[in-house]
Amino acid sequence: MPSRKRLPNNKMTSRRSFLKRTGIMTLGAASSAFIVPSSGQFAGTLGQTEPITTQFTPLYCFDFGDDYKLVPPGFQPLSALYRNPRYLWVSPVRDRDRIADTDPLLGNWLEGPQGEFWVGLDNGDYSVTLIMRDIEEGHGPFTIYLQGQAVKSGLRVAPGEVLRLSFAAKVEDNKLRLRFEAAPGETFLLNGLIIEGPPGKAARRMFKNAPADHLPTVEEVLREGSVDTRATLRRYCEWLLAQRSPDGFLGDRGNDGIGSPVEEEWYTMAYPVRTLLAGYEILSEKKYLDAAVGILDKFVGEQLPNGAWTTAVRNKPTKGLSKNDVDEIVQEHDLPMSDIGCPVTALAIACHYVPHPRKSIYLASLRHFCDDWAPQWQLPSGGFTDGMYNGVPQTRIYGTATSTEAAAFAAHYSVTKETKYLRTAQRAVELLLDNWTPDGQSFTYPWPGRRGGKKYLQRVTQFAYLFYDFEGILMTYHQSQDPEFRTKVERICKWYLKGERGLLATMGNTPWMPLQDCWDNSKTAGMPLVFLDYQRMETDPAIDRTVGLAKRFLCTPKFAERIGVMVDDPDLPWGGHSLQSWAGLAVAATGFAGLSVAEMIRPGVIYLTKNND
Repeated sequence: MPSRKRLPNNKMTSRRSFLKRTGIMTLGAASSAFIVPSSGQFAGTLGQTEPITTQFTPLYCFDFGDDYKLVPPGFQPLSALYRNPRYLWVSPVRDRDRIADTDPLLGNWLEGPQGEFWVGLDNGDYSVTLIMRDIEEGHGPFTIYLQGQAVKSGLRVAPGEVLRLSFAAKVEDNKLRLRFEAAPGETFLLNGLIIEGPPGKAARRMFKNAPADHLPTVEEVLREGSVDTRATLRRYCEWLLAQRSPDGFLGDRGNDGIGSPVEEEWYTMAYPVRTLLAGYEILSEKKYLDAAVGILDKFVGEQLPNGAWTTAVRNKPTKGLSKNDVDEIVQEHDLPMSDIGCPVTALAIACHYVPHPRKSIYLASLRHFCDDWAPQWQLPSGGFTDGMYNGVPQTRIYGTATSTEAAAFAAHYSVTKETKYLRTAQRAVELLLDNWTPDGQSFTYPWPGRRGGKKYLQRVTQFAYLFYDFEGILMTYHQSQDPEFRTKVERICKWYLKGERGLLATMGNTPWMPLQDCWDNSKTAGMPLVFLDYQRMETDPAIDRTVGLAKRFLCTPKFAERIGVMVDDPDLPWGGHSLQSWAGLAVAATGFAGLSVAEMIRPGVIYLTKNND
């Protein structure tokens, strides 16, 4: 995904693709200069009004930026994406960071030409403190509105300047509204927000129809959860069919970027299509195959002469393009390996279900990609770069490109049995495995625009990267017969699940993985695949228990909707299908969940091995 500094001007690249390719990063830690105030006086001087004499207590302390960063004591990280119905950005903003700024509060922020943040609160009087800094660039001028009234106009934040502004706020409709409007061509920024109020004031849900924002208990899941996986897979597939656009495309879409509307993007169809293919295999419903084939036919038709694809759907077959058109696409649009590895994997899997001549067409497309385009982006280490952005070749390893390409090449091998494809996949996976640590954590290579492209240690809940890591690892594991390689994969799975800081230890006595923002929640729907594979590697009652709970969680709509599975678009003023909505990644979440459920029904089905292992 292009730079977090600003969203790309390329109209075929949206913020949703940008998020997928960058994933989310973890910052270095340092002691913050700002700790939650404990008195009833306002903490700052700029914008300060008459001090409130009532003894206030901190209610919310937000540290804005990505959802994985280290935060100062007492603060909660909060990204630009939907997290829960008690507080959210109702307009799209973007996160930024400065690798040179190690302060956990001031080194990250959210920004944009405009933005609006809502918090659900009991009615009453509150104190609101805003904290801002960017050590490298200035921001503004911009205006701050609180409860619809301008409280600070023409504000500028100079490079390196720290501003801490406090205002009084009266909530009368159970919503605190904070809005920013920058001058044309400028941006606001917000690093931190502290909301204080009288003790006993409660956080309120602002949307009654939003899914619950907490996990059920283990006892609830055992008592109320369904275990009917076949009925669940059918329900998923039927719901996915109903989400298709008039042209037959299936994926998450919405105007969730800053600037031009979001277009359809190829990677968003990959996991829903694979769930439909698994549904066809298990339930023998041909309409599922027909829907998948319709999307994949269009995908093949838009492959470029060099073997690549653009991020976005062009809705114009390549055969109708002139040479000048093709040259313009290659020079002005992104040709990412990370995004395209996902639908290429789906295309390879479809080859097992479609007859000739369609199968021959699909195989020719796969070979063109795997022979003529992809190899140039694999480095001697085995890692893949992210292809080309706007005609500029990318030169740094990107972990997600490495993992999705491993999956694509391993799936291609499953069709052709040509060992060169498996060797490519295995080299890529070896790089991922060599960066794991026994406590369960792993070093990842971020998108090159983040952290200088340097690898860093990711926690076991960084699902925005880890789902794809295991996608590549497990697809290659299932195709490989190399005993040394397979043993290494089994060891890494054990570390990840059972290490001192592994996923089991992190989950504790809960039935599911921790709830985060909608981006990570959607990926957790596919993480049971790691547990399912480990069940076949080693007998462990703790793993069996976790798989049993995951089955009940995914098969029960009132539980699964909490991670976005099969959630219908709500009626929201800013759009029900956006990253500011609990339904913004519902198609993806349902696709990930479908793979997990299909694998519960028929082990090996999503890896094209069925019961061969």
